[in-house]
Amino acid sequence: MRGALEGHAAPALVAAAALVVGGALLGGGGSQPIFWIGALAVAAAAAGLALRRASFGPAELALFACLAGLAAWSAATIVWSIEPDRSWDSFNRAAVYLAILALGALAGATPRIAAGLLAVLFAVTLAWALAGAVVP
Repeated sequence: MRGALEGHAAPALVAAAALVVGGALLGGGGSQPIFWIGALAVAAAAAGLALRRASFGPAELALFACLAGLAAWSAATIVWSIEPDRSWDSFNRAAVYLAILALGALAGATPRIAAGLLAVLFAVTLAWALAGAVVP
């Protein structure tokens, strides 16, 4: 997302985005980690929106609208779903994706910073997985 913020990336938002992605990578599967990861993403994105003035282009707005539409559709399917709890889980997941997208867009990190953070997070995840396999 180019130019989501005027100026450079906000270090606190970049750190929050790294924390959310790191939690997603290291948190494992299941429904409990997504709540905490999603809550952190929503809180960080809300703080970013409150503290920074963001200006998104038409492509970014279209992406937000499509993901919000998917979340709304998932919520609407609860009404006629044969398993409404699965539809609710789908809505929760789409809402967390929307919060993480907003956080990433607000962070506005350069590709070099984002790639460096992702490389560190993947290395930590790989080391954690290997340590779990070697030392059970």
